[in-house]
Amino acid sequence: MVKRLRGYEIFLGILIAIAGVAVFQILVGSSHAAEEPLGVKRGEWLLVLATCGLWYATARLVKGAEKTAERQLRAYVHVTRVSHNTAGGDRYFVQYENRGQTPAHDIRVTCCVALKPFPTESEFFDQPLVASLHGTLGPSAEMHFVKEMGRMLRPDEMIAIRDGQSAVWIFGKIDYVDAFKKSRTTSFRNIISKNALPGDDGRIGMAPEGNEAD
Repeated sequence: MVKRLRGYEIFLGILIAIAGVAVFQILVGSSHAAEEPLGVKRGEWLLVLATCGLWYATARLVKGAEKTAERQLRAYVHVTRVSHNTAGGDRYFVQYENRGQTPAHDIRVTCCVALKPFPTESEFFDQPLVASLHGTLGPSAEMHFVKEMGRMLRPDEMIAIRDGQSAVWIFGKIDYVDAFKKSRTTSFRNIISKNALPGDDGRIGMAPEGNEAD
């Protein structure tokens, strides 16, 4: 992959080339060329190089400040709650929040709820899922959605969960675009299993893996 050079990198390369020619003239050229390489006095060369060095350092500081500002101001979308409600069907509630300083745009959410043997193969979580569009989420704002498993768990399946033979997984991704036009992804994965049963309020804990954000 070819790296795209920034403006200050190109300019610095040109200055290095010119300086190289000047040094060559000083080393192998005539006495006049040695005194004034490329027609510029040595003192003026030092002034030019010092000015270029200052310009380069300033450019790097500006670039660093831009990255710092982006980290401080960008949107950060995280899942803040996953819970289980069996009233009227097997429904799972997923809540997420923008904890950044600017809006998250073009939010697309994928989610899957499934009962699987435990432990579960990692390939299961890589399956493609259909995304739903959730629009824009402002700073400190929350949004939620409900995902249905499609059926109630049978008594024998609930026993298998408590015995550690099966687990219910609630997992997916939240893709969005931040204010700096960069695509971001938050992955979430929660589990109901022998050692991670829902709390009295229905809250479901996070799985040890699969919870990541960029």
